[in-house]
Amino acid sequence: MKALYLIVLFFGIVSNNNADQNTETVKAIFDFHDDGTFYFIDSADENETYTFLKADENAFKTYDLTDSKYEGKVFNITYRVETEKDDFDEDYDVWIIIKLDMVK
Repeated sequence: MKALYLIVLFFGIVSNNNADQNTETVKAIFDFHDDGTFYFIDSADENETYTFLKADENAFKTYDLTDSKYEGKVFNITYRVETEKDDFDEDYDVWIIIKLDMVK
């Protein structure tokens, strides 16, 4: 029984670590929001843009990006990418905001 507990504990720790490894963080300028999609411009390369189609439930508790007062502000954005299927059964990537921190 103790061995089973240790195995379950081990896999719980490993799977939790993998979840953290699936996130990335970028520093970007909030450009605008349109119909549930959030657009950012990379703070170091204005030719690089980021489009986020979704956000975790808690991501906008501090900064409500539907408010235009955040346009032009710089954020550290923690996100993950998930693969979904479209209506034609084709795979596409969905970038999901996990956490926002405004850079002062």
